[in-house]
Amino acid sequence: MTTPEKLFCHRLISEWKYNFGVWKTVIDWTVALYIVIPFLAFAAYQYLEWWKATPHWLDLVPFSLFAMTSLIFAWSGTIRVFFQEADQLFLWNRHKWLDTMIRRGIIYSICLNLTTSVLFFLLLAPLLIGHYQMSINELISFGLITFLVKIVLNLLKQLLTLIFQGVKQWIILKGMLILFGFLFVTCIPNILSNSTLYIPCILILLLIISILINKRMNITGCFLLDIEREYRERLKYVTFLLKVSGTNFKNPQKPKKRPLLFRNSNIIFNKRTAVNGLVEFGIKSTLRSKQRMQQYITFVSICLLAVLGFSTYKWLIWFILSFILTNFVNVDWKESMRSDFIKVFQWKKEDKYLATRKFLFLMSLPGLMVVSFAIGYQTFSWIEAIAFLPLSVGVAFLMSKIVSLYSSF
Repeated sequence: MTTPEKLFCHRLISEWKYNFGVWKTVIDWTVALYIVIPFLAFAAYQYLEWWKATPHWLDLVPFSLFAMTSLIFAWSGTIRVFFQEADQLFLWNRHKWLDTMIRRGIIYSICLNLTTSVLFFLLLAPLLIGHYQMSINELISFGLITFLVKIVLNLLKQLLTLIFQGVKQWIILKGMLILFGFLFVTCIPNILSNSTLYIPCILILLLIISILINKRMNITGCFLLDIEREYRERLKYVTFLLKVSGTNFKNPQKPKKRPLLFRNSNIIFNKRTAVNGLVEFGIKSTLRSKQRMQQYITFVSICLLAVLGFSTYKWLIWFILSFILTNFVNVDWKESMRSDFIKVFQWKKEDKYLATRKFLFLMSLPGLMVVSFAIGYQTFSWIEAIAFLPLSVGVAFLMSKIVSLYSSF
């Protein structure tokens, strides 16, 4: 007789078999023999070498970067419940079955997160112990905090996506990422070096986890959203492998809403030239795309945290990130130039080069100014931070000129 416990075990085993089959189709004996095994052997050799002597490039890397890396690790993942579309016919009104599935899904997710956290910190151990002189107890404490924060974030993200939709959900999640990033970078070193702060921190995290689990068990009206999320989770490896192999499939077209910016398709530049026309098309297509703007703001936020996390060499990092940011904007430009509308016309190479340079400058400048202002304020004061903004204009112009040289042709 089928029980909810048996159903959960069946779904879990079925998923593991499915994922194993997906990877098995990619990694056949030739790939395993000539790529995977040599790579694993080299990785194991390098790992053992790090235990003997840490690499010299770690001298340039502050500990806050590892704290931020741990936050990105903690941000990944979700809480699984293993619902499927066919459950609408059987489980819809069987609340005890649903509760059992959710409870076991939470337990499974916690165990999985514990395993991945142990592996993650085992990989970091030679670097943290060898270079940053971290003791075994501090490493375990760091790993325990990251693991508990990972559980908190997984539960919190899922609850927020079930409660809020659209722009509200996006703003709250991005704000939460920035807040936790700031806390991780600034608080982790103090917590690890102060035992009086460490124990209350662990107790608070455990209390938050128990509250969030109780909230997740009692939330209603999210059955279809759970199914949709589980469907994405089941296919994530297939999607990843298809993207790596170069297969580009477009998402189903949704009914377009009225854009927030340029609703009446007003012109941006008064002077009508081919260059201005291309730049205007690129700016409008970028600013009207919700996905592109989310990626842009997320990337600028990551740049912001990366720059603020360095105590030394932050201006060098800022200069390197300005180049990366310009290349990131260049991806949107290329996407716009691949549109069918643009391909209708014959464009001169000189016009495309000037348009590329102008677009890269205009679109990378806002993000670079935000990062420049933050780093100026952290290093000096409000006045100096404002004074540094013209410097970001010059750097944005220089980077747009460099990137456009190899991008427009």
